[in-house]
Amino acid sequence: MNKIYVSALIFALFASVSFAASPYFFKGYVHVNGSLAPNGTIVEIFLNGTNSVLGSSVVGEGTLGGTPQGWYTVGFEGNSENIVSFRVDNLTPISANGTNVTAQTLGSGVIHDNFNLSVNKSSQGSSCLYAIGCSSGFCVDSYCCNSACGGASEDCNVAGSLGTCTSTASSSSSGGGGGSSTPSTTETLTVASVNAGAAATFTTTNAASLGVETIQFTSSVSATNVQVTVKEVKETAITTTGAISLASSDGAVYKYLEITKTGLQTSQMSSVKVNFKVPKSWLSSNNIDKNTVALNRYNNGWAKLATTIRSEDATYVYYAADTPGFSTFAITGEKGATFFELISKIDDYYAGRITFFALIDAIDLYYNSQ
Repeated sequence: MNKIYVSALIFALFASVSFAASPYFFKGYVHVNGSLAPNGTIVEIFLNGTNSVLGSSVVGEGTLGGTPQGWYTVGFEGNSENIVSFRVDNLTPISANGTNVTAQTLGSGVIHDNFNLSVNKSSQGSSCLYAIGCSSGFCVDSYCCNSACGGASEDCNVAGSLGTCTSTASSSSSGGGGGSSTPSTTETLTVASVNAGAAATFTTTNAASLGVETIQFTSSVSATNVQVTVKEVKETAITTTGAISLASSDGAVYKYLEITKTGLQTSQMSSVKVNFKVPKSWLSSNNIDKNTVALNRYNNGWAKLATTIRSEDATYVYYAADTPGFSTFAITGEKGATFFELISKIDDYYAGRITFFALIDAIDLYYNSQ
C-alpha cells in the first residue's frame, strides 16, 4: 500500500475505533497438570465453534516485567454478542483449581479479571499442535511422541504405532514429472529427456505433504534421465544436511526441505523456479502475514529468495520462488501486525520513541495483514 496514502489512515483508524469492534481483555492464572503453567505456555481465544483465533498470549513473554508465574493477559477485538472459547497449548480447559471451562459471551464488560484456566497435558499417541502440550515434550507429525524422531526416515504417525518414532522406508515416484500416487515425504521425479534450451517441469504427487507443487528450470544442454528429489527434513535433523535451524522470534518455519538433482550440473541450469503452497490454517494459527511468506535457501548461511504470490483459494496461498540452485530450503513467514500492536506503535510515536516513518511502516504492515 502506498505509504503516503496509508498516512491518511491514521486519523481514520482513530475515528473508526468507537464504531467498530471493541477491545476485550482476559487475564488470570494458568495451571498445567495441577501446577502453575511454565513459561512458553500458549493461551488462545477462539470465536466459538470456529478455528478463528481472536487473540493469544504466551506465558512469560508479556510486555510488563514482574508478572507472577503462570500469569497471562490476552487482548483482542470483538463484538458484545460474540461467544468465545479458550485453549491452552491447544488443549481444552478442565474444571480444576477454580478455573473456567465454559464458553463466554463477551457482553458489555471489557476487562475480565481472574479468568483462570487449567489443562492436563496429553499422553503419548494423542493428537497435538504444540510440544509443550504433550507429557513427553515432543509433538511430531501432529502426535505426542516418545522422542523427537531425529533419525532418517522416522515418523510418529505410523498406523499401529501412533506416538512412537518408527522407521519408514521412503517411497518415490518417477516419469515425466508424475509417477506413483503413493503419498510420501520424499519424492524422486524423473524426466526421460530434455533438449538444450528447453524447460523441464517436475510435478510432485504429494504436494499436500511436501508443500512443493512443481520445480522448473531451463537446461543449457541436452540430457537424459534427469532426476529431482524433494524431501521434507525435520527441524531436529536439519543439522545433518550441513545447515542450521532457521529461528526467528518474529515468524515461523512452515517446512524444511531438501531438493537435490542428478543428470545435470548446476551450471547447466537456469531460470530455476519452485512453486509451493502454504495452508491458510497454518498462516492463521501462527498469525503469519501471507505477504511475508518466502522460500529461504541455505548455502553457507540462509538467504531469502525472491518469492511472489501466484494465487490463493479457500484453503491455500500459492507461491513461486526463484533460486540459483538446489540445496536445503525453509518456507517461512513473518508475523502480521495486530490491532493492539498498531495502537502500541501509535503510542510510541506520540511518546517520541519511534519516527513518523516507522509508524507508517507499522500501519502499512497492519493493513496488508488484514
